[in-house]
Amino acid sequence: MLFANSSCVVILDACLLGIQGDLLPLALPSKLVGWGCLLSAIAFGLRCIGDFKYVGLFKTNRTSRFARYDYFLFTPLCLWLSWAFFYAL
Repeated sequence: MLFANSSCVVILDACLLGIQGDLLPLALPSKLVGWGCLLSAIAFGLRCIGDFKYVGLFKTNRTSRFARYDYFLFTPLCLWLSWAFFYAL
């Protein structure tokens, strides 16, 4: 149930990036959008580092199917999103 509303989080992050990059009209105070971008950048950055076992750059389990997807898809995506949120600030 932890990730049951993950699509809502993705939409929220996309809106934060759009508002911060002046692609969407401002519906929230700019300070709130800035804090949201900073928190998202930190969250995606921590996901890139990982838990040192299953996910991230420093994982120890590298033989499973998920580990391969994590290495080639999920970690680079999180790294790029973290950079995008920091750049938008």
